[in-house]
Amino acid sequence: MPRLDGGTVDEHLRLAALQSYDILDTPREEAFDRVVRLVRNIFDVPIAFISMIAADRQWTKACIGLPDNNLDRKVTFCRLVLQSGEPVVIPDLSEDDRLKDNPFVTGPAHMRFYAGIPLRTLEGFTLGTLCAIDNKPRSFTPTNLEVLTDLAAIVMHELELRRTAEVDVLTKVLTRRAFNGQAKQVLALMDRQERPSSIIMLDIDRFKSINDTYGHATGDRVLSEVAGICQAQIRSTDLIGRLGGEEFAILLPGSEGKDALRIAEKIRKAIAAARIDVGNVALSATSSFGIATVETEAKDLNALLGLADAGLYMAKSRGRNCVVNLQAEMKMDQQKQA
Repeated sequence: MPRLDGGTVDEHLRLAALQSYDILDTPREEAFDRVVRLVRNIFDVPIAFISMIAADRQWTKACIGLPDNNLDRKVTFCRLVLQSGEPVVIPDLSEDDRLKDNPFVTGPAHMRFYAGIPLRTLEGFTLGTLCAIDNKPRSFTPTNLEVLTDLAAIVMHELELRRTAEVDVLTKVLTRRAFNGQAKQVLALMDRQERPSSIIMLDIDRFKSINDTYGHATGDRVLSEVAGICQAQIRSTDLIGRLGGEEFAILLPGSEGKDALRIAEKIRKAIAAARIDVGNVALSATSSFGIATVETEAKDLNALLGLADAGLYMAKSRGRNCVVNLQAEMKMDQQKQA
């Protein structure tokens, strides 16, 4: 699994994964508050919380015993969990060389015991922690650790449920609304880090004809197959959404136009090579693609989607089953005219 810390490439991917859950700075929710109460009651600790670790801060989704929802990431105990990707148990913080001079140990808070479990995605990215803290040193048995780990799994299950509610039932990708919301957040994050991002838009060619000829059930199978092919060709930190009908969009954080072109071509070829058995017929389909990359004149999501959609329209007009990057073509034209 990835071991992550600030400043690494993996940290950029972890932050993108965190953004995709759309959990930061959201209101309190009973499902998460309940877990924190369980931690407090089971382990008899004064402090328990669920944290999400952003680029420079730790934010608590649910908390008992901490006055501040936002803490500087550098002074948190949870950064040790993030760095290792594994549970961290410290029986006496005042005897731990890494934390004995921490203001939460030396100051009025007088924290002495810490146990933190990573909230880890299926891809191995640590979003945050589930923690128990005490003002006195204490032991923590393997059974205690197992129980806290089980509670952390409940937290991740709740996070996944929130995500699932934003997923298109047929294709298992984000709905249009969910894609737009998450894509805006990821683009803002990439902009702050001065990193590129690209959008791929694709539309299944002659999809109406497939529906009319083979029926809507077959059309649904084609949609599901195309979505699955797309997901197989992209990273877990990329976003894919169904914008409507047979049209999909893919956001590639940290990717330049040449990367988007390569990925779009891989998807295009994979779709064209796929076969769906319909009775005695092996049905095939193709798709047309448009690409757009973050630039000075196209930094927000709507502008990017507009440019990618224009490229998609051009791909249709050129005979379908191709990829068009209008930005790159316009630059080439300008260079020829110069």
